Amino acid sequence: MSVSAPPAAISELRERIARLEGGNARIRTVLPFGVAAIDRVLPGGGLAFGSLHEIAGGGNG
Repeated sequence: MSVSAPPAAISELRERIARLEGGNARIRTVLPFGVAAIDRVLPGGGLAFGSLHEIAGGGNG
C-alpha cells in the first residue's frame, strides 16, 4: 500500500530544496486554472504569473 504526502507537505519540501540548491527561493504567485484535477498536478497549484502559457483544445478529430 502506498501513502502519498499531502500537497502542503510536497510544496514545503519543494521550497526547502530550492533554498538548499541556492535557487530563487521566492514564493511564486500562481493563478489557479480552476479545475481541481488540473491544478493538483500543476507546479504551485496553478499557472505561474510572469510566464507564457499555451492552452489548446483537443480539436474535432
